[in-house]
Amino acid sequence: KVLEYVRPKYACRQCEQTEDKNHVVQKPAPQSIIPKSFATESLLANIILGKYQYAMPLYRQESLFTQSGI
Repeated sequence: KVLEYVRPKYACRQCEQTEDKNHVVQKPAPQSIIPKSFATESLLANIILGKYQYAMPLYRQESLFTQSGI
């Protein structure tokens, strides 16, 4: 399942003609658990579950993710 966050940008045409610097507004991105990371909550839960529930070493999980293209 792929989640796509849509964040439209809004611009004020009248403000572009003036010297106002704040003429573009966009909703901030949702915060992630690890800053500046692409890892979602689902991916982190999958890694933790594999590690502790199924006793799968991290190097084996890494090879599975590589095969999956993650």
